[in-house]
Amino acid sequence: MTFYEEARDAFRRGDTAVVERLSRRELDRAREAGDPAAEVDALC
Repeated sequence: MTFYEEARDAFRRGDTAVVERLSRRELDRAREAGDPAAEVDALC
C-alpha cells in the first residue's frame, strides 16, 4: 500500500494520529531523497 493509500484510509477512518505519523515519515523520506514533489504530498 502506498503512502497516499495508507494516509487516505486512515483519514477516512478518522484516525488523525496515524495520518500525522505517516505524513511525518513520508516527509522525512522525501527530504532524504531530495524529492520536493513528495515533500509537498506529505504536507498536504
